[in-house]
Formats: sequence, C-alpha cells, structure tokens
Amino acid sequence: MALNNKEQFIQTGFQEFQPVVSEGLAQLFQREFAFSFGEFIDDGTSAQTASQEYPCVVISLTGDATKHQISIPLELAANLYGWMLGMDAPEDTNDEVLEGLQEAANQIIGQLQAAVDGTEWGFQANDVVVKKVAGESDMASLIPADGDAGVVMTYNLGVDDQTYTIRHFCQGLKFNTKTAAPKAEPIPEETEEMSSDSDFGDQDESEADEGSPVDVHRAAFDTINSKSGTTSKPRNISMLLDVELEVYVELGRKRMKIQDLLKLGKGSLIELDRSAGEPLSIFIGDKKLAEGEVVVVDDRFGIRITQLIGPKERIKSLA
Repeated sequence: MALNNKEQFIQTGFQEFQPVVSEGLAQLFQREFAFSFGEFIDDGTSAQTASQEYPCVVISLTGDATKHQISIPLELAANLYGWMLGMDAPEDTNDEVLEGLQEAANQIIGQLQAAVDGTEWGFQANDVVVKKVAGESDMASLIPADGDAGVVMTYNLGVDDQTYTIRHFCQGLKFNTKTAAPKAEPIPEETEEMSSDSDFGDQDESEADEGSPVDVHRAAFDTINSKSGTTSKPRNISMLLDVELEVYVELGRKRMKIQDLLKLGKGSLIELDRSAGEPLSIFIGDKKLAEGEVVVVDDRFGIRITQLIGPKERIKSLA
C-alpha cells in the first residue's frame, strides 16, 4: 500500500529519528526519556503560532532545503540545563542557560546527522540557534514568509513522571522515494550469423566470451539496521562513580631558553606568568574545571574553589 506524506513521516521517518534522539538525551541529561509522536498538522505553520504557549525556548536550524523551529516549554528548558550540569533548575532562562542548551542541541543534532546519513531522511543542519521567544509576534518572525506551506509535528517527551509537548515547525519538508535498481539489459538473441561462424571454435574460451553480452546489474544487499524495533538504553553513569581522577592545581607557567635553564641553581628565582592574588587554575586530567585560592587546612595546603568555568566549556568536556 502506498503511503502518503503524513504516514511516511510517522511510520518511517520518525522511527529513524526516535532512537537516536532518545539515546542522545539520555547521555547528556542522565535521565530516561519516553519520546513518542503526537500529531501531524499540515494546514501551515503560520496558523499554528497562535496556539503555541509563550514564553518558550526555540531551537532554529536550517537544512539543505528546509527550515526548522523546535519549541520546548520554558520549564523543560530549565530542567534540561539543571540536569546537564547536575544542579537545580535555574529560575531564569538567561543567556548562560541558552548557551548551554545550544551546545547540547549541537551534540544531539550532530548524532542525528551521522545516524541518518545515506538514508532517504538524511539532512544537513546549519546555523543552529537557541532563543527565548516571548510571544506570537517573536515566533512569527522566525517563520519564513511562506509559512502557510509548512507543516507542524508535535512530540510527547516523558521524563520524571512529567510529559512535555514539543512542537516542530517545518518548511520545505520533502519526502523522497528510493529509486529501484535498474533492470538488467536483456541478452540479445543469438543470430544465425553468430552461430554459423566457425572461427569462434578455434578461439580460446576467454577470448570468445570477451565480446558476448553480459548480464550486469546492481547488487542487492539486505539493509542492516541495529536500531529497528528497539530503543537504546541510556548509559549508566553510576558505573563511573568510583573511578579515580587526578586533580592538580596550576600555580603558573614560564617559558625559558635552554641556556637560561642551565644557569639555574639552588636559590634561583623563576618568575611565573601569574600575578600575586590571581586565582589559580584547577584541572581534572587535562580539563580545566575551576579557579580557586590557596588555603591551609590542618598544616596542609588546600584550595578553595572561587569560580567554576562556564557551562559551555563544561558541556564540551562531556562530549
């Protein structure tokens, strides 16, 4: 039975996207997500902006010939940011929160691109931007002028006994059909002149076959899809909690010529690039985690954390 556009997307396209998105969300936010399809609305995107709940957070991206705006509730956006950094959800969706969510969106979209590359649903995502949208007029400014020709999909995202509705505004969505393999050219019937030619009998067999028509066609292989029928389970971070990591504090650095290095002796002074009173850098492995100041605890040196690095850098270190 031939599928129309709506059925194609729900039954085929969404089944390609869903496992990848679910696994990406689980890895980044350390939660189990139930991701399911809601509605397919094909009466244009412009008409649907009025029914959107505001304010919201919108992820905008441009594909090869498509434009997408994915809106998520403000409460979900705050929770995602808090889960990502292992803290409580922030009260205000400020620029720092939006930067963190944009980095997360880049990672998930990158995984999605790699997973569907080479399929009929493959796409290229460019100009990924995360914005806070206050009202319908702001949302309408993100929708292209031909928004009446677009479609809207809704998705249900369940996490921690809560279900959130995500709306996907899309313009330029096209459904490609796979082209069938070309049929093999029929072998011409043997003519009387060919069968009566006695010279063929004297030729080597390989030479005789050289000019004969050959049945050539594309090889057909079964498609192996590890994601079909199952949903990937999130990785269990508790397995890593007992892993030991090396923490070190950098007081400063200095570049020296070899001739100056050879002159060093007991009592020599090395001037570092860090001024007195400037915070020290704290590293986990080769990743900078924070800055702090030196303290003394029971006759031992310690360090008090004064500032953590920005969320964007911390998120990148999780990749």
